[in-house]
Amino acid sequence: MSGYIHDFDTIYIQYAGFNDEHKGYMVIPMFREVVEFVHKDYKNIVCRIENINTRAIKVAMNTGFIIVGIRNDGMIYDGIFSGKIYIELVKNKGEK
Repeated sequence: MSGYIHDFDTIYIQYAGFNDEHKGYMVIPMFREVVEFVHKDYKNIVCRIENINTRAIKVAMNTGFIIVGIRNDGMIYDGIFSGKIYIELVKNKGEK
Protein backbone atom coordinates (compact mmCIF):
# COMPACT_ATOMS: atom_id res chain seq x y z
CA MET A 1 0.00 0.00 0.00
CA SER A 2 1.21 3.49 -0.75
CA GLY A 3 -0.23 6.96 -0.39
CA TYR A 4 0.53 10.58 0.24
CA ILE A 5 -0.54 13.30 2.65
CA HIS A 6 -3.36 15.24 1.02
CA ASP A 7 -3.71 17.84 3.77
CA PHE A 8 -3.12 18.09 7.53
CA ASP A 9 -5.96 15.66 8.42
CA THR A 10 -6.16 13.55 5.26
CA ILE A 11 -4.13 10.80 3.64
CA TYR A 12 -4.81 9.61 0.11
CA ILE A 13 -4.30 5.91 -0.62
CA GLN A 14 -3.04 5.80 -4.17
CA TYR A 15 -2.32 2.10 -4.46
CA ALA A 16 -3.23 -1.02 -2.51
CA GLY A 17 -2.96 -4.67 -3.40
CA PHE A 18 -2.78 -8.12 -1.87
CA ASN A 19 -0.58 -11.09 -2.70
CA ASP A 20 -2.34 -14.28 -3.74
CA GLU A 21 -1.61 -15.77 -0.31
CA HIS A 22 -3.60 -12.97 1.38
CA LYS A 23 -6.63 -12.96 -0.92
CA GLY A 24 -9.93 -14.19 0.45
CA TYR A 25 -11.21 -14.18 3.98
CA MET A 26 -8.20 -12.36 5.50
CA VAL A 27 -8.45 -9.24 3.35
CA ILE A 28 -11.12 -7.32 5.29
CA PRO A 29 -9.63 -7.89 8.78
CA MET A 30 -6.17 -6.98 7.47
CA PHE A 31 -7.44 -3.84 5.76
CA ARG A 32 -9.33 -2.83 8.93
CA GLU A 33 -6.04 -3.02 10.85
CA VAL A 34 -4.34 -0.82 8.26
CA VAL A 35 -7.19 1.71 8.47
CA GLU A 36 -7.00 1.76 12.29
CA PHE A 37 -3.23 2.29 12.10
CA VAL A 38 -3.60 5.17 9.63
CA HIS A 39 -6.37 6.75 11.73
CA LYS A 40 -3.92 7.11 14.61
CA ASP A 41 -2.35 10.02 12.70
CA TYR A 42 -4.99 11.09 10.17
CA LYS A 43 -8.68 11.89 10.56
CA ASN A 44 -9.64 11.12 6.95
CA ILE A 45 -8.59 8.48 4.44
CA VAL A 46 -9.46 9.02 0.79
CA CYS A 47 -9.09 6.59 -2.10
CA ARG A 48 -10.19 6.07 -5.67
CA ILE A 49 -10.96 2.63 -7.12
CA GLU A 50 -11.69 1.75 -10.72
CA ASN A 51 -15.40 1.02 -11.12
CA ILE A 52 -14.81 -2.47 -12.54
CA ASN A 53 -12.78 -3.53 -9.46
CA THR A 54 -15.86 -4.58 -7.51
CA ARG A 55 -13.87 -6.73 -5.06
CA ALA A 56 -11.79 -3.74 -3.93
CA ILE A 57 -14.88 -1.53 -3.70
CA LYS A 58 -16.59 -4.16 -1.50
CA VAL A 59 -13.53 -4.43 0.76
CA ALA A 60 -13.40 -0.65 1.18
CA MET A 61 -17.12 -0.39 1.91
CA ASN A 62 -16.99 -3.30 4.36
CA THR A 63 -14.22 -1.40 6.15
CA GLY A 64 -16.37 1.71 6.55
CA PHE A 65 -15.55 3.73 3.45
CA ILE A 66 -18.43 5.56 1.81
CA ILE A 67 -18.77 6.59 -1.81
CA VAL A 68 -18.52 10.35 -2.23
CA GLY A 69 -18.12 10.72 -5.98
CA ILE A 70 -16.94 9.46 -9.33
CA ARG A 71 -14.21 10.56 -11.75
CA ASN A 72 -13.13 9.65 -15.21
CA ASP A 73 -9.84 10.03 -16.97
CA GLY A 74 -11.15 9.71 -20.47
CA MET A 75 -12.77 11.56 -23.29
CA ILE A 76 -15.77 10.98 -25.53
CA TYR A 77 -14.96 10.53 -29.22
CA ASP A 78 -17.83 10.15 -31.66
CA GLY A 79 -20.18 9.26 -28.80
CA ILE A 80 -17.90 6.53 -27.40
CA PHE A 81 -16.24 6.91 -24.01
CA SER A 82 -12.54 6.12 -23.98
CA GLY A 83 -10.90 5.83 -20.57
CA LYS A 84 -11.54 4.63 -17.04
CA ILE A 85 -14.19 5.51 -14.47
CA TYR A 86 -13.27 5.65 -10.78
CA ILE A 87 -15.33 5.54 -7.59
CA GLU A 88 -14.09 7.98 -4.93
CA LEU A 89 -14.41 6.86 -1.32
CA VAL A 90 -13.66 8.37 2.09
CA LYS A 91 -13.37 6.98 5.62
CA ASN A 92 -13.58 9.44 8.51
CA LYS A 93 -12.10 8.54 11.87
CA GLY A 94 -14.73 7.39 14.36
CA GLU A 95 -17.39 6.62 11.74
CA LYS A 96 -18.33 2.98 11.12
